[in-house]
Amino acid sequence: MVKELCLICYRTISDPMCADCHIKHVLIWLKSTNIKKSVKTEMLKEFKKKVHYDALNEGECVVCYKGEVNICYYCFCKKFSNQLQKTKEGKPYLEEFNNIFNYSIMSDTNEK
Repeated sequence: MVKELCLICYRTISDPMCADCHIKHVLIWLKSTNIKKSVKTEMLKEFKKKVHYDALNEGECVVCYKGEVNICYYCFCKKFSNQLQKTKEGKPYLEEFNNIFNYSIMSDTNEK
């Protein structure tokens, strides 16, 4: 089995999901927030630009079996967490996002 490497942190991807499937999970969570729809749309538009890379890995997503795996869950969560911090409407949801997606736990073990 070929190990897929994250194109951001270069660590092994242990949960091979494509960016689109990660984004679908975030969308489900975003629907539960009171962030204005226009802000959510703009936030996701900007975010998608930051997580779609030309894949160097050969593996495919374990959820949709179509998408290319190129970013690990930790780096995905870190990038979305940063996106939330950049918006006035997103900041109040930062702690909730980190708790639900376990980003705060991962950041303790993944920081270099």
